[in-house]
Amino acid sequence: MQAFVVGSPVFGKAFHDRGKEIKTLLKDKQNNYVISGPRRIGKTSLMEELMLRLDKNTIPIFVDVSGICPLNEENFLSKYLIEVTKAFDKRFGKGISKKVAGFLSGSWTGFLEFLKTVHISYKGVLEAWFDYKQGKGEVTNIIEETLQYPNKLAEKHKVRCVVFLDEFPLIKTLKNVQFEWALRSNMQKTKNVRYIISCSAQSLTRQMMLRKAPFYGFFLSISLSGIDAAEGEKIIKNLSKFGVNVGEDVVKEVLKRTKCHPLYLQAFALASFTYAKTNNVEDITIKEQGECWKTMYDLLTFHFMETESKLQGKSKAIAVSIAKGNERLSEISRSLNYKMDALSTYLRRMMDIGIIEKAGEGRYIHQDPLFAEWLRLKE
Repeated sequence: MQAFVVGSPVFGKAFHDRGKEIKTLLKDKQNNYVISGPRRIGKTSLMEELMLRLDKNTIPIFVDVSGICPLNEENFLSKYLIEVTKAFDKRFGKGISKKVAGFLSGSWTGFLEFLKTVHISYKGVLEAWFDYKQGKGEVTNIIEETLQYPNKLAEKHKVRCVVFLDEFPLIKTLKNVQFEWALRSNMQKTKNVRYIISCSAQSLTRQMMLRKAPFYGFFLSISLSGIDAAEGEKIIKNLSKFGVNVGEDVVKEVLKRTKCHPLYLQAFALASFTYAKTNNVEDITIKEQGECWKTMYDLLTFHFMETESKLQGKSKAIAVSIAKGNERLSEISRSLNYKMDALSTYLRRMMDIGIIEKAGEGRYIHQDPLFAEWLRLKE
């Protein structure tokens, strides 16, 4: 059912609200931005919608930092280079991105002959990587050439670029401040390139923006929360087009419980449609909504399992304890029989990856209350 999209970024007709943010990001052609917000709140969807709306003289380049595995300096730069090449291939039809990806994966056969056929704007970065892979070049060379690469291509084609770096602050987990400074230094030199990054982990975003941190002052901030309540209501009431009517009291409960989180609104709508058609009913009342919530959690199991998979070692037990209402450090410690001093490392990491957040001195809550509810239901 195309009207309700669950599980992937949405754009075009399926995209809801965020008009203010889109207007700001399209109008401001000078500044760089960080889009922050809880997991699945629509940061990637906003980026993809922006990519569709950029003017014809602007090339969008999308790099999913969270999808780089393992995430390290070399893999980040390699992914960056490949995505830049793909973006320019798509617009100008040069057809060299597969060759570049092949070289970076270790197959350098025919590289020198290939180098003779490309424009000078490609040569610097490819030569730097060739030397680096042969053990003859420094990592600083590939940082500089890779970050300057989209700027050189933009100058060649007389266009501008916007680089979208999804979950970019994850580079903080590399704990390599010199690498961050090198990125900042080169990114600020690219006059034809703007950067829009996203981050789910609030603590990583804050670390990146600290006064003495490498990226201090580099990004303006846009924070996403739930969509406008009127837009959220439209998603649920859209069910009437498919012969399913949701009661006003149910709509209010859904908006309150989901906090107008767009993914969860879409999931509840799809769950209600599924329940109504399976049970041959037309109205979703307070009586039926319980079954719709159960179906919604079934639909979201994959997403919640992905979040759960990020919890390693004792982190999972801590997450479950917090979900059960043990929010204070002393309560978590007592419920799990862990020493309070030993909990701090786990709690810090859980904040870094956007699972929990501080809600006052010594108190922790889940960023996503529905994930917390899912954890409780599993127990």
